[in-house]
This record gives sequence, C-alpha cells and structure tokens, in this order.
Amino acid sequence: MEALLDGAWSAKLRDVAKHPNVFCKLSGLDQQAGVKPAPKELAHYAPVLDLLWECFGEDRLIYGSNWPVTLLRTDFATHQELCLSYVRPKGQAALDKVFWKNACRVYRFELPPK
Repeated sequence: MEALLDGAWSAKLRDVAKHPNVFCKLSGLDQQAGVKPAPKELAHYAPVLDLLWECFGEDRLIYGSNWPVTLLRTDFATHQELCLSYVRPKGQAALDKVFWKNACRVYRFELPPK
C-alpha cells in the first residue's frame, strides 16, 4: 500500500479530486494489498483510506465491492467489513452517503415512493 502513497500518485489523486464532479469508488483495496491473502487489519489500509477521505470525503466516495475480483485476495465479507470499519466511526450520515446515497445521486437512481 505504501507504493500508492508515493508523491506522484497522491499528487494526481489530489489533482483529480479538485473537480467537484469526480467521485471515487471505494473498492479494490484487497487487490492493492500486494500479498495474498490480503491483510484483514484496517490499519494496513488506513493511510490510503485517509488520503481518499481527505480528497473526496463523505460526499464523493462510493462503496464498491469489486466482486468477483475481490475473491482473488479475500472474501466479500472481509472487504465490506474493512470499508464499514473505516467509515462507521464517522457517523451514520457518512455511512449512508458512502454506502448508498452517493451512488443514488451519481447514477441518478431514484428510490420508489413509500
């Protein structure tokens, strides 16, 4: 994961994040882990997640499972729990945005009326 945080990658990520219409899919963490199976500890991914949060925040991150590619390094539940564990401490509003509201907004998906 340290390779992702090199100056060039971080700078490019910050540049693209300057555009308010650009969102970031929160997926593929396991594939970037560099080992198989991918680590299950949130601490391993926290530096990259912190950078993504800094650049895109709760309003422009969208959870994605990256299934079935995720299965190359870990299982679906582990990947999902890593993402939940990172966002959960940021509150229910952040969870709702990252895990469904932002996707509804970006993909213009409307929920049926109740």
